[in-house]
Amino acid sequence: MLNLPLYESLSDYDGPIVIAVDSSGVSVHKCGGWVEKFYGGKKRYVKIHFAVDVKRGEVVAMDVTTDDMHDSEVLPSIIANASRHRLISEACIDGAYDSSKTYALLREMGINPIIKPRKNARTDRGLQRGVIQS
Repeated sequence: MLNLPLYESLSDYDGPIVIAVDSSGVSVHKCGGWVEKFYGGKKRYVKIHFAVDVKRGEVVAMDVTTDDMHDSEVLPSIIANASRHRLISEACIDGAYDSSKTYALLREMGINPIIKPRKNARTDRGLQRGVIQS
């Protein structure tokens, strides 16, 4: 087992980084799942949200939530935690985070957003999302 202090960098690089943000669900079972089956409850998931330095593969921020919290709701805390420890130049994010609030947050923090548009994304709402306005 490694005994590393949280957020202590494994590398000595301190320049701007490009991060990738995503989450993964982990199934949670109580008593082998019989409670959910017996009482008809929904199976729950724990979601782990990560921000990773894409060049070094180093986790720079992490958060854990339940499955009822949308990814875009967790993004502000992930970005804030990552930016406390590193200067972020770009954020590569999947379509789950594609919203006006996400673009506004990243631009406000001086981070270039690289976000995969959702299948139902619209471009008729004024400002183009992928273009940074000066």
